[in-house]
Amino acid sequence: MDRLGELGLSLEDLPDAITIASREITPGDAAPVKDALDPPGHAFVRRSARFRRRMDLKFRLEDKRPNVVLYFLHPADS
Repeated sequence: MDRLGELGLSLEDLPDAITIASREITPGDAAPVKDALDPPGHAFVRRSARFRRRMDLKFRLEDKRPNVVLYFLHPADS
């Protein structure tokens, strides 16, 4: 959450930002997790039409229902 400002977002904007970002990703945007210390999850790197930049998004589905756990949503570092 400490990087939301890089996107011009506040904490209140986060639910809508997650929805927008998740609708933009495709299976072809999937990126392997390179860091062995990184928790397992589904990572995506893509050019976002809404945010007008490359974005990193990583989440994991947990539990039977399932619940979405967001690990990061920020401008791409590379």
